[in-house]
Amino acid sequence: MTAMKKALMMAVAGLVGAGALGGCGQEASEPDDLGAATSTRSGTRYPATQTGTLAVDPTPTPTAPTFRLNPPPGAPAPEIDLFAPTATVEEVTIESDRGVDRVIYTFTGHGAPTWKVGYVAEALPRSSSAPLAITAAGILQVDITGTAVSFNTPALRYGPSNPLTPPPDASAVEQVYLIPSTGGDGPIHAAHGGITQSFIGVRDRPLPFRVSVLQDPPRLVVTME
Repeated sequence: MTAMKKALMMAVAGLVGAGALGGCGQEASEPDDLGAATSTRSGTRYPATQTGTLAVDPTPTPTAPTFRLNPPPGAPAPEIDLFAPTATVEEVTIESDRGVDRVIYTFTGHGAPTWKVGYVAEALPRSSSAPLAITAAGILQVDITGTAVSFNTPALRYGPSNPLTPPPDASAVEQVYLIPSTGGDGPIHAAHGGITQSFIGVRDRPLPFRVSVLQDPPRLVVTME
């Protein structure tokens, strides 16, 4: 082989190697361990947001018309539909089992609320202009749309000043907050069709998660490990 041929082959090999290295510069999105694709925000890889619907018992057939409250003089009288969806987060619990943590939202009432679960940079409730002081490495926001507000549910005790804390053997969840159903048109709107929010403080880093729906009773389960 002549010196000219050797030089030509070495040049071609160098170009091929450079192309292979250049193709590795952009990292592809891959499924995480729990089956959710990942996305990038501000240089941090987050498991992708997940959405779905939860059936909380069928809505009963109306047997009575809507009625109007007696408003103050000069104020419009809002209509109240007695058979509007009343799905309510009745209780929130944290279960831990061999390195797997589950946050479980148990529902009562009826309706078909939709849910959206994903990581956020800060825990900012819809009903407030100030974020919650969550110091965890990751914040998982749970929005449940189409819920009712009930001031007698046990879950309401886990508000901004009193988060739910996990059992001692928990490995992922640090705390859970629940913000009651709120609506843009005041308490009447919030009573039927508002958004219940929850924020999950995650230790160490934004971990992969999966969301599942269970019945008897209706439950929304967020699992991390």
